[in-house]
Amino acid sequence: MLDIKRRMQVISDLLDLNTPESVTYAALECRLVIEYLCYDRMKMALGLASYADMGGWTPSKVVKAVEELVDEHIVESCSISIAQGLDLPAGQQPTKEDYEKLDFKPIGSQAAINMKQIVKLWNALSKAGLHIQVPKLPTDTLAIYGSQSTTIKKVRECLTEFAKIAEGTMLTNGFGAETSITCDGCGFPIRRRIKHLEDGQTVSCINPDCDESYTVELVNDKDVNFGRRQALFDCQNQNCSTTISLPWKQLENKKAFERMEIACKDCGRLHRIGSNPVVEMVEVES
Repeated sequence: MLDIKRRMQVISDLLDLNTPESVTYAALECRLVIEYLCYDRMKMALGLASYADMGGWTPSKVVKAVEELVDEHIVESCSISIAQGLDLPAGQQPTKEDYEKLDFKPIGSQAAINMKQIVKLWNALSKAGLHIQVPKLPTDTLAIYGSQSTTIKKVRECLTEFAKIAEGTMLTNGFGAETSITCDGCGFPIRRRIKHLEDGQTVSCINPDCDESYTVELVNDKDVNFGRRQALFDCQNQNCSTTISLPWKQLENKKAFERMEIACKDCGRLHRIGSNPVVEMVEVES
């Protein structure tokens, strides 16, 4: 976890210098801390979601994706305590009262992040001091640094939010029943929280070097099937009956009318395959 208190001290020291340069650097430090805090929670979730499915890199998009894909409480406060197991007669089912009698010991807490406020500050810092203001009239004056007073105000607001988050001692990726498969392409485990899966949803392999993805089929509340998303083509060699398989994402990632080459794994014949807007075998090497 990030040593937030240390970063707060760095930012405060920059404010104390009270120069246009130091105040600007303090704003940059704040932006970096905000990104780190959000990405840290994303990192905790990457075992249960793929970066390819996140849909963006900004703090707001990252956290929203984690909430939707992994746990809706990812930025809320929570605490975890443990206790020794119940000592009950064989076959007796534990009750709520049995658990309440246990001596629970706290092991850590996760601090909440006010995402609405922290994203607002992330944007405001950039506007106040991290970009040259665009001139609107020929008489406008350009300045390397933005408004020092405005930037200081926003930095101090960040420090207030950071102080709240600094009270946390751990991070969690939430709770809930999971399902998993092994990726057909790379062998990585693909784990997902069942409560966040929808019928027809696309999930990608968590391995950033793998192009495999799967379509979710909900059988019931507990059972889930993952169908491999692939494009299938027959080898054009008349003496070969092999079916060529490609991860569908390899075609999705191609630009319109861009072509790719693939060799038949059995006979070695080279094929050129077109992608968008129509996926088809467009040319065959002789």
